[in-house]
Amino acid sequence: MESSWVNTVILVGDDWRQSIRGHILSELKPYFHVVAVGGGKIAEAGQGKRLLFVDTEGFQNIQLERAAVVLGPKARLLKSVHIAPNCYMVADSSNLKQLEWLSQKNLKTISCGLSQKDTLTFSSKKDDRCAVSLQRSLKVCRSTLEPLELMLSCGDEKETYPILAAAACLLLTGAHEKSIEH
Repeated sequence: MESSWVNTVILVGDDWRQSIRGHILSELKPYFHVVAVGGGKIAEAGQGKRLLFVDTEGFQNIQLERAAVVLGPKARLLKSVHIAPNCYMVADSSNLKQLEWLSQKNLKTISCGLSQKDTLTFSSKKDDRCAVSLQRSLKVCRSTLEPLELMLSCGDEKETYPILAAAACLLLTGAHEKSIEH
């Protein structure tokens, strides 16, 4: 995986944070040496290129050049927040307030949901596996991803967003290239 991919994932949370965190980390650990910071803990797992994973309830400013910011469905966003223009925002499309806020800030946004308008959606689900579809071209740093499908483990997850957010992280970090090989 070349250095043009995202190297930091920031989960901005709410009561769904544990579920989203679990899905993202389980999908990324096979491909990265993940350094996870949050909840008063720091942990490391996996092998490969280092990826910083930050779990936080909120933030004022993000000045990172290659970061993915995954918004929990109920994460509150302040008008005064500044986010570097090279960050990628991952949002639940059912949260219209978040999408409006992201649009006003003119940020690179990956919407996740069940609509054909969403960047990421499900194309099928069978047993504990699901196919997530990237529905349009996506420019990530110096790479352009064309529409594709990813197979992910969905276990007994009832909600769609944690799985779709994990798929967005696979795409933004470049781990999808390795996951397709498996």
